[in-house]
Amino acid sequence: MRWKALRSNLVLLAVSIVLSLIIGMILLIGFELLFLRPVWDARWNDLRNQQNTEFDPELGWKGIPNRSYYIFTGNISSNSLGGRGEEVDYSKEHILVIGDSVAWGLDLDDKEAMPYYLNEYMEEEYPRLQVLNMAVSGYGIDQYYMSLDERINLTNPRLIIVVIHTGTDFEDTSKDNAYGRSKPFFAMMDGQLVNLNPAISKYSCYNLFARSRILERFDEDSKMRGLVCGGREHTREETEELIKRLVAEIGRIARDHNSGLLFVISPREDDFAKQSYYLSYFRGLFRNSNYDYLDYYGFVRDTNADPQELYLKGDMDHYNPEGNRLLAETIFSYIKEKGLLEK
Repeated sequence: MRWKALRSNLVLLAVSIVLSLIIGMILLIGFELLFLRPVWDARWNDLRNQQNTEFDPELGWKGIPNRSYYIFTGNISSNSLGGRGEEVDYSKEHILVIGDSVAWGLDLDDKEAMPYYLNEYMEEEYPRLQVLNMAVSGYGIDQYYMSLDERINLTNPRLIIVVIHTGTDFEDTSKDNAYGRSKPFFAMMDGQLVNLNPAISKYSCYNLFARSRILERFDEDSKMRGLVCGGREHTREETEELIKRLVAEIGRIARDHNSGLLFVISPREDDFAKQSYYLSYFRGLFRNSNYDYLDYYGFVRDTNADPQELYLKGDMDHYNPEGNRLLAETIFSYIKEKGLLEK
């Protein structure tokens, strides 16, 4: 009888401890929510991630306008549109660069990102044109489409360049969350493109995890947030059709604004050792389309350039300064060869 009573007391104690921990966790997170909102917002704009972004209820996140700061990799600045680099010159026509962190220039100084180099090349022969870096770290193709649609009327578009990254763009477009944050979620319904996540809450489950240092401590591998928050995701076949439609919508925006359009396929470094499904998909998609596209994978391979010399050390996705300069030079040559600024 004594053993049974002791066992019951131990079970009760264990349950009490677990419940106390859960209640304590809830209270701590509640304290963050109620009293540390400035800390939360600062965390969202965490300079360590070089995102330079803030919450947006439609896009999930967007570039913070009129900001300049320095971190260990160099200067990071943004103009009045939230794009990276110098202020918009409205006396000129614009070349808009759309993409994710590859085009934005992760772990680089402002003057080491591809759009900056491209602007240098353009200034020599097309002084009435300005290249605007409108890429945002972490974006998928759905966010490319939405951000372009939202901001194109604020520019004088002559040419739109969309940098498609084979490493993350497919998967980021297939889900309603990316990098621990809630994002738009498009689907094809009865032949129509529909956003199933049109009003994103700043305090959605994923966004709570993204902001809370307490939750991060318990979820360093992000498994807990996936288990707790769930999330929607398309099948591979559904994502293929979705991306095809999003590309078509980007094409429509370009036509509506009488702007040229160029897609650039940017591969991961390991694509050169073995082509990934994503690289093959995007190459096939644009090969069978009527869009102008630059296959940077094919260019690097055909010129026998060493891929290892083009990427940041230990990073399969992002180019180093020399890789960005070569990409900009290749894009510039392609634009001239195809006469894209003459159309």
